Amino acid sequence: MEEMLKELKEELLNKEITLVEMDNEAQRITESTTSLFDTESDCMEQTSCSYYIDTDKNIVVEFEIINKAESNIDTLVKVTNIWED
Repeated sequence: MEEMLKELKEELLNKEITLVEMDNEAQRITESTTSLFDTESDCMEQTSCSYYIDTDKNIVVEFEIINKAESNIDTLVKVTNIWED
């Protein structure tokens, strides 16, 4: 779990990327079957998303919206925090 958190932080923390790029990278690293887009409205409202890990844990990726696009897929975000829940 620590290696996963370390890789997530190296790849995402403090980076400005689109919401879909952030979601794809978080899913790839965590091997999670959940997506930000499964609960899109809640994630956008809370500016965070949980990725379920098969060890009954969640990885939470918190972000700030930099530029809201017409489609959330193209919304630009900056990842501000990542932690295990």
